Amino acid sequence: KEKTIYRYKFEGDSKWTDLGANPKLPLVKLQHGNYKLIVEVGDNLNNWVKKPLLITINIKPPFYKTVWFYIFIGLLLTAIGFMINRNLVLHEKREGELKRKIKDVEMQTLRSQMNPHFLFNSLNSINSFIIQQKTNEASGYLTTFSKLMRNILDNSRHSTINLSKEIETLELYLQLESVRLDHKFEYEIICDEDMDNFGINIPPLILQPFVENSIWHGLHNKKEKGKLSIIFEDKSDYLFIKIIDDGIGRNASALLKQKDVKHKSYGIDITINRLLMLNSKNKFEIIDLYDENENAKGTEVQLELYYYD
Repeated sequence: KEKTIYRYKFEGDSKWTDLGANPKLPLVKLQHGNYKLIVEVGDNLNNWVKKPLLITINIKPPFYKTVWFYIFIGLLLTAIGFMINRNLVLHEKREGELKRKIKDVEMQTLRSQMNPHFLFNSLNSINSFIIQQKTNEASGYLTTFSKLMRNILDNSRHSTINLSKEIETLELYLQLESVRLDHKFEYEIICDEDMDNFGINIPPLILQPFVENSIWHGLHNKKEKGKLSIIFEDKSDYLFIKIIDDGIGRNASALLKQKDVKHKSYGIDITINRLLMLNSKNKFEIIDLYDENENAKGTEVQLELYYYD
């Protein structure tokens, strides 16, 4: 044994490592993987056995470095991400549902405010007409009023109605106001020739407050006979509406309001809130009209009302 010596190398290495006469090889802190160890034995005269000893060593990685562990971690992270995303989606859904319910309640509140307001003004018209003791006219007025009330009650049950229904209700209202004011103004409702009124839905009673405002703050105080035009234009994704009167204008109307506070329209503020609440893209603009001498010649209200399903 004293004359027997050993040497080794790993496969792929070019240099041998001598072990001397002690056939023991400590391998410390090898990384995980496969190794092939070549061991040769010889004598002290450097005569080596031709057939070496080939030892295959397989060191398994720790569990946290295995492929299955990575797969498990990946699946775990995916599951956690899915649960977080699901919870966020559910939270947003619940929040959106809550906001929708709040919005519906607010809309119902606005509609409930709008209907008594509209009824109050119409009843005022009847009262004014009866005071004048015009029996035949009162009978016709009440007939038109009953049709108007039926339309209002039918339409108020729906969040949106056909444009044709809104126009029909608007015409009945204009008939009442025209008779009440002794036909002090004439009116016209103009629609695009190719516009399908039945294919467009809008919120009920959305135009009446603007029309009422034109009549009572523009045309009512005008000395001569006035005119009111309501124009509907189809803009593909929204309805463009113009309400034009040739009344005394907003500045003159504001001066009269300071002296007479009997007639105050709450419908405009309610309607503007409804418009913006229904769709933030809805727009309205009130334009003062002037003639070539810079004298007030009326008011124009422009509405951009996006379509509703």
